[in-house]
Amino acid sequence: MPRSRGRGTGTTTKLAVLALVTILAVAAVLELRGGEGGERQFLEHAAASLVAPLDLVTTAARANRLVLLADIAGSGTVKRFAAEVIDTLARTSGLDAVALDIDADQQPWIDRYLLSRPEDPSILLQRPSTLHDAEGTGRDYLEIYRAVWRLNDELGADRAIRIIALDPPAWSSALSASPSGAARLYGQRDGFMAERIDERLLERNARARILFFVGGLHALRGTAQVQTGGTSPVPVVPLAERLARSYPNDVYSILVDAPLARTPPTVVAKYRGTTYEEAIRRRLIARPSRFALRIGEPFAYENDPIRFFAKPGIEFSLVPRNQPLHERADAYVYIEN
Repeated sequence: MPRSRGRGTGTTTKLAVLALVTILAVAAVLELRGGEGGERQFLEHAAASLVAPLDLVTTAARANRLVLLADIAGSGTVKRFAAEVIDTLARTSGLDAVALDIDADQQPWIDRYLLSRPEDPSILLQRPSTLHDAEGTGRDYLEIYRAVWRLNDELGADRAIRIIALDPPAWSSALSASPSGAARLYGQRDGFMAERIDERLLERNARARILFFVGGLHALRGTAQVQTGGTSPVPVVPLAERLARSYPNDVYSILVDAPLARTPPTVVAKYRGTTYEEAIRRRLIARPSRFALRIGEPFAYENDPIRFFAKPGIEFSLVPRNQPLHERADAYVYIEN
């Protein structure tokens, strides 16, 4: 398992000091314009409790082997942040694999890219589904692969990080499915993901450390459902919930708010962030461009904070409604351009 070789320790210390200075500065100049009750308490909590995102992720990964980081479809910013997270975890807590919601039938091309010497990104560029290119952020997604390639080149074959494609084969082609067919396939999707990570890694190495960079709806604990027309609801058990049932106390979920460049097509539904973003953007003055919070009671003022977009003719909903956010995720990251 990749371990830190001492590189970057001074940088980490400097970043920690910088983060502390930023926190104190934000707390000193916080200005809450209007707002009452729960939202005001949340913003006050945010100003007093924010930490540097990479510090939070590093701490979480030391205590939890399975970390899920929510992707936002159409956001290049989140992809670039994920590449930073991969590099940081590989040099601190260690990282055995990165699991992505990419069609499983693209695995041979991913493996071929990781083995290329010199690096040959064209292997992936010629396979658009390996980069979620339909979202319009393929070049940003490529940075995730390149981060792993560079680490493997540095760390050597015996400590190489794997990339595992989690989605059912040809999942991206399901965009043309009927609403009822899409709902049925979506109900099976997270189960396939959980079985695949077990089969490819966890059954062989029960102590493996994995970063899951997947759509935010898969990073939620609890349950959901999909319904079309007058049909019966299709139950959905997200990947994070399935992992938590199999590996109690090993799972840590991180939700993200970040700029969305476009609304890409979806088979059923995709995560687009939370309602906290608006309150932070409008009313948390002098905030850092990115920060992280542990999810706790101050988040509870929002009854339905998860935002997503769904395919026309399909209704996606979290079950039960109004479940407290701390029961669905552990941390929150806010990122601006």
